[in-house]
Amino acid sequence: MRTLLISAFVVLASVGCGSSDGDAASPEGAWIAVSGVSAGSDVELVEGFPVTLGLDGDEVVGTAACNRYSGAVALGSDGTFEASGLSWTEIGCEPAVHEVEQAYLASLSSFSNYAVADDVLTLSGTSDEWVFARSGNATG
Repeated sequence: MRTLLISAFVVLASVGCGSSDGDAASPEGAWIAVSGVSAGSDVELVEGFPVTLGLDGDEVVGTAACNRYSGAVALGSDGTFEASGLSWTEIGCEPAVHEVEQAYLASLSSFSNYAVADDVLTLSGTSDEWVFARSGNATG
């Protein structure tokens, strides 16, 4: 009986140690920025003008507070991040929103790492770090 209980405990413990979050640890999906640091300075997000990020395979899309953007992305299994070939619309924005947008787009080009924990995505580079929460719609 004791051997059976120990065996059952070992099986349950090994199941619990496996990765049961599946997609929860994946950077793929829709995200919305909750904070940002660009070139070493805090970025003050503007209510009503979200910065969004959508990651799907090798594509990145979203809204940079005012304008929509898209491009290619390489997500390494080791946490490396590289966005390239970025393009965006050029609709005029109010000055505060434009500042957020310019800071985010500069950061997006310089991010080199990502980390996902508890439905929070952190993108970081040498002097940039943006934190995102999972969202239902990354494109706007």
